[in-house]
Amino acid sequence: MSKLWKILLGLVVLVAVLAGAAVLMARSMISGAGKQKMLAMLSDSLGVAVTVGEIDVKIGSLLKLEPALGLDQIRLANPPGFSSKPMVEAEGIDAIISVSSLFSSSPRIIALAITKPLLLVEKNAAGKTNLEVFMDRLQAKPAASTQQAGAPAGGGSLSIEDLKVEGGSMKLAGEELGSWRRIDLRLGGFGSGRPLTAKASAHLMETKKSMLEFQGTIGPFAEGSTPIDGKLDVAFAPGELPKSFLLKEFGAFLAAPGDKALLKVGVALKGDLARTASGATQVTLADFLIGRDEQHRLPLTGNVAGQLTLKHALSGPAIQIDIPKSAFGLAAGQLAASMSFASDAGQERASLAGSLKGLDIQQLLGAFLDNDPGIQGALHIPRFELRTVGRDAPQMRNALSGAGSIEVANGKLKQMDLLGSITGAMGKAGLMQATGSTTFTTLKTNFAIQDQTLTLTDAVMDGGGLRTTGAGRVGFDTALNLKLQAQVSGRIAELLGARPRGDQPAQSIIPVDVAGTTSSPKVTPSVKGLAAEATKNYVGGFLDKLLTNKANKK
Repeated sequence: MSKLWKILLGLVVLVAVLAGAAVLMARSMISGAGKQKMLAMLSDSLGVAVTVGEIDVKIGSLLKLEPALGLDQIRLANPPGFSSKPMVEAEGIDAIISVSSLFSSSPRIIALAITKPLLLVEKNAAGKTNLEVFMDRLQAKPAASTQQAGAPAGGGSLSIEDLKVEGGSMKLAGEELGSWRRIDLRLGGFGSGRPLTAKASAHLMETKKSMLEFQGTIGPFAEGSTPIDGKLDVAFAPGELPKSFLLKEFGAFLAAPGDKALLKVGVALKGDLARTASGATQVTLADFLIGRDEQHRLPLTGNVAGQLTLKHALSGPAIQIDIPKSAFGLAAGQLAASMSFASDAGQERASLAGSLKGLDIQQLLGAFLDNDPGIQGALHIPRFELRTVGRDAPQMRNALSGAGSIEVANGKLKQMDLLGSITGAMGKAGLMQATGSTTFTTLKTNFAIQDQTLTLTDAVMDGGGLRTTGAGRVGFDTALNLKLQAQVSGRIAELLGARPRGDQPAQSIIPVDVAGTTSSPKVTPSVKGLAAEATKNYVGGFLDKLLTNKANKK
């Protein structure tokens, strides 16, 4: 038994001696001229200048005699054509290297761990990012090596089998919402010429729930090509973001989304990050609240399928999401629509077409308008289509266009007393300030939106003792310009000179102009119209009586 222990102890001592020799050998090779040679080789492999502070050697794997190198204060310079700031800075790098490869022209790193790197992404005058240029130069290296395969050894290249990034950050220069934190990345088989196994995650700014995750493969790389195949999951929690940013980018739509609001997008992504990648997409909205403030917002929920397309992700990403059919819950109502969203070069495009029902019109408009919309009732929009484009919320609001039809049942015009204005005008000419309201059973109209104006056509409203038709415009600033025809019947019509015809009550048509705003409308019935109508009806009634009397005498 003692003999066995002596043998085991001898093996341990031998391994320790050999490992120590490997460390001393590695130290000698990475100090002085050896260090500069390795940095020059690394710089040549990456295509940018690489600098480091201190390099230390640790025992990596005793059995394989593979030392681990520790580097600190690492800097990767920008490619030509960019700022003098480093493209990448890292606190430290730990690398397990193959000792035998140190004697060759192609050193091999078995595992590389990068701690807290910071990546600064910026664009050059041609619109390309430093990351894109770096990848192009890096991906061109294998092709160059292949062309020189018959040349004598001497230049050499560096290969990395396994790459891990922990606690990284990325900043997009010039972007308000352009920083990512807590970036973790694991790439397996790096430099093998085959697709890399990839697992990555990152958080938007300092958020906890707004993040992206990817698991799949990337590569093999070629110049101008970065293939990708895997599952991408994106979570967006608007309640975690600064309110100033939400107001600028989304306006009244997401001014108070709520702390629990969460948008999730899952994509089976396949294609090329340098060109086009796409895949089936699932979009989920949970606990979302849309509206201008905490007192005026609507719950929005849904789970819909679509298609996502991502173009030139490594330079200026262009994203498009198409959802051909969706059903969202909006408060107590239901929104059924097809929709499309695209973002390219800082400009967004959106379109929405479908129907909406089961919602009170005052609740819907009040969630987005600062002023009282002046109308309430059960809303049904049988059809609509909306389009917009812009770089921020104000631009997209001003560019909104579309068309459709609206129906409101059992409602009220809260600040507009049409019948009261008409009866008042019968005794007083001139402008009438509406002080009451008008109830109605149904209101139907077609609409078109263009140039910050809602244009109404073929409007018909029944109820409140009259039937009203007409057309007009409502500005985004709530200004009114309506031309109406109010049909009154019964006693009011008789007072205007109309006469009953058989069993039908007397009827009269009164032109009405509506100006002012939705919260303070000014209703002007046409006095001249009233007089002309009364005269015509009086003459008509007189002639009817005259003819009737003559007939009776015969």
